[in-house]
Amino acid sequence: MQIMIFLKRCSLFQSEKKSNDFPKIEWRKEFFTMPGLTTHILDLTHGLPAAHVTINLFYKEDLSSEWKKIKTAKTNTDGRLDEPLVKQNMMPGFYKMEFNVGEYFRSKAIPLPEPSFLEIIPVQFGIADGNAHYHIPLLISPWGYQVYRGS
Repeated sequence: MQIMIFLKRCSLFQSEKKSNDFPKIEWRKEFFTMPGLTTHILDLTHGLPAAHVTINLFYKEDLSSEWKKIKTAKTNTDGRLDEPLVKQNMMPGFYKMEFNVGEYFRSKAIPLPEPSFLEIIPVQFGIADGNAHYHIPLLISPWGYQVYRGS
Protein backbone atom coordinates (compact mmCIF):
# COMPACT_ATOMS: atom_id res chain seq x y z
CA MET A 1 0.00 0.00 0.00
CA GLN A 2 2.86 2.37 0.80
CA ILE A 3 4.34 1.94 -2.66
CA MET A 4 0.93 2.49 -4.29
CA ILE A 5 0.50 5.77 -2.40
CA PHE A 6 4.04 6.77 -3.34
CA LEU A 7 3.38 6.05 -7.04
CA LYS A 8 0.10 7.96 -6.96
CA ARG A 9 1.90 10.95 -5.48
CA CYS A 10 4.50 10.76 -8.26
CA SER A 11 1.79 10.62 -10.94
CA LEU A 12 0.10 13.75 -9.53
CA PHE A 13 3.05 15.74 -10.77
CA GLN A 14 3.14 14.32 -14.31
CA SER A 15 1.24 17.32 -15.76
CA GLU A 16 3.87 19.71 -14.32
CA LYS A 17 6.72 17.64 -15.73
CA LYS A 18 8.93 19.02 -18.49
CA SER A 19 10.38 16.57 -20.98
CA ASN A 20 13.76 16.18 -19.20
CA ASP A 21 12.56 16.53 -15.60
CA PHE A 22 12.32 13.71 -13.13
CA PRO A 23 8.94 13.47 -11.36
CA LYS A 24 8.72 15.37 -8.08
CA ILE A 25 8.60 12.97 -5.15
CA GLU A 26 6.93 13.82 -1.88
CA TRP A 27 8.47 11.67 0.85
CA ARG A 28 6.38 11.06 3.91
CA LYS A 29 8.25 10.08 7.04
CA GLU A 30 5.32 8.16 8.51
CA PHE A 31 5.59 5.54 5.72
CA PHE A 32 8.89 4.46 7.19
CA THR A 33 8.23 4.95 10.90
CA MET A 34 4.76 3.40 11.25
CA PRO A 35 4.93 0.68 13.91
CA GLY A 36 3.76 -2.81 13.06
CA LEU A 37 4.63 -6.01 11.24
CA THR A 38 4.49 -6.25 7.44
CA THR A 39 5.74 -8.65 4.78
CA HIS A 40 5.79 -9.21 1.06
CA ILE A 41 6.67 -12.22 -1.07
CA LEU A 42 8.42 -12.28 -4.42
CA ASP A 43 8.34 -15.38 -6.64
CA LEU A 44 11.81 -15.68 -8.18
CA THR A 45 10.72 -18.50 -10.50
CA HIS A 46 8.24 -16.29 -12.35
CA GLY A 47 9.76 -12.90 -11.55
CA LEU A 48 6.47 -11.71 -10.03
CA PRO A 49 4.92 -10.97 -6.65
CA ALA A 50 3.51 -14.12 -5.04
CA ALA A 51 -0.26 -13.59 -4.89
CA HIS A 52 -2.68 -15.50 -2.67
CA VAL A 53 -0.09 -17.08 -0.36
CA THR A 54 -1.52 -18.00 3.04
CA ILE A 55 0.50 -16.73 6.00
CA ASN A 56 -0.05 -17.84 9.59
CA LEU A 57 1.35 -15.68 12.39
CA PHE A 58 2.23 -17.12 15.81
CA TYR A 59 3.48 -15.54 19.03
CA LYS A 60 5.13 -16.69 22.24
CA GLU A 61 6.34 -14.55 25.11
CA ASP A 62 9.57 -16.44 25.81
CA LEU A 63 11.47 -19.47 24.55
CA SER A 64 9.78 -21.85 27.01
CA SER A 65 6.22 -20.79 26.02
CA GLU A 66 4.01 -22.56 23.49
CA TRP A 67 3.27 -20.96 20.12
CA LYS A 68 -0.16 -19.27 19.92
CA LYS A 69 -1.68 -18.61 16.51
CA ILE A 70 -2.76 -14.97 16.39
CA LYS A 71 -3.61 -14.30 12.73
CA THR A 72 -4.04 -15.80 9.27
CA ALA A 73 -3.81 -13.65 6.14
CA LYS A 74 -3.35 -13.98 2.36
CA THR A 75 -1.17 -11.89 0.09
CA ASN A 76 -2.81 -9.70 -2.53
CA THR A 77 -1.83 -9.47 -6.21
CA ASP A 78 1.21 -7.36 -5.24
CA GLY A 79 2.48 -10.14 -2.95
CA ARG A 80 1.70 -7.94 0.05
CA LEU A 81 -1.00 -7.91 2.69
CA ASP A 82 -3.84 -5.41 2.55
CA GLU A 83 -3.05 -4.45 6.14
CA PRO A 84 -0.19 -5.14 8.52
CA LEU A 85 -0.16 -8.48 10.34
CA VAL A 86 0.16 -6.47 13.53
CA LYS A 87 -0.73 -2.79 13.26
CA GLN A 88 0.82 -1.33 16.40
CA ASN A 89 1.71 -2.01 20.01
CA MET A 90 3.33 -5.36 19.31
CA MET A 91 4.15 -7.38 22.37
CA PRO A 92 7.88 -7.96 22.77
CA GLY A 93 8.67 -11.62 22.36
CA PHE A 94 9.05 -14.23 19.65
CA TYR A 95 7.05 -14.39 16.44
CA LYS A 96 6.79 -17.00 13.71
CA MET A 97 5.33 -16.57 10.25
CA GLU A 98 4.49 -19.69 8.27
CA PHE A 99 4.34 -19.12 4.53
CA ASN A 100 2.36 -21.84 2.67
CA VAL A 101 4.45 -21.85 -0.51
CA GLY A 102 3.74 -25.45 -1.60
CA GLU A 103 0.07 -24.57 -2.10
CA TYR A 104 1.12 -21.47 -4.04
CA PHE A 105 3.50 -23.27 -6.43
CA ARG A 106 0.96 -26.06 -7.09
CA SER A 107 -1.56 -23.33 -8.08
CA LYS A 108 1.01 -22.19 -10.67
CA ALA A 109 1.06 -25.70 -12.21
CA ILE A 110 4.71 -26.22 -11.32
CA PRO A 111 5.42 -29.96 -11.13
CA LEU A 112 6.52 -30.66 -7.58
CA PRO A 113 7.52 -33.97 -6.03
CA GLU A 114 5.35 -35.42 -3.27
CA PRO A 115 6.13 -34.33 -0.69
CA SER A 116 7.32 -31.00 -2.04
CA PHE A 117 10.78 -29.80 -1.04
CA LEU A 118 9.36 -26.62 0.52
CA GLU A 119 5.76 -26.85 1.68
CA ILE A 120 5.68 -24.39 4.56
CA ILE A 121 8.48 -21.91 5.24
CA PRO A 122 8.69 -21.00 8.94
CA VAL A 123 10.37 -17.70 9.73
CA GLN A 124 11.04 -17.10 13.43
CA PHE A 125 12.25 -13.78 14.82
CA GLY A 126 12.29 -11.77 18.00
CA ILE A 127 10.77 -8.35 18.56
CA ALA A 128 12.34 -6.24 21.29
CA ASP A 129 10.73 -2.87 20.48
CA GLY A 130 6.96 -3.16 20.08
CA ASN A 131 6.76 0.42 18.76
CA ALA A 132 9.13 -0.19 15.83
CA HIS A 133 8.28 -1.19 12.27
CA TYR A 134 9.36 -4.71 11.29
CA HIS A 135 9.18 -5.64 7.61
CA ILE A 136 9.99 -9.26 6.71
CA PRO A 137 10.32 -9.77 2.92
CA LEU A 138 10.51 -13.31 1.53
CA LEU A 139 11.98 -14.35 -1.82
CA ILE A 140 10.85 -17.82 -2.93
CA SER A 141 11.31 -20.59 -5.46
CA PRO A 142 10.23 -24.24 -5.18
CA TRP A 143 13.81 -25.08 -4.12
CA GLY A 144 14.93 -22.27 -1.87
CA TYR A 145 14.14 -19.00 -0.13
CA GLN A 146 15.73 -15.87 1.30
CA VAL A 147 14.40 -13.80 4.16
CA TYR A 148 15.69 -10.61 5.78
CA ARG A 149 14.58 -7.65 7.84
CA GLY A 150 13.59 -4.97 5.37
CA SER A 151 12.55 -1.40 5.89
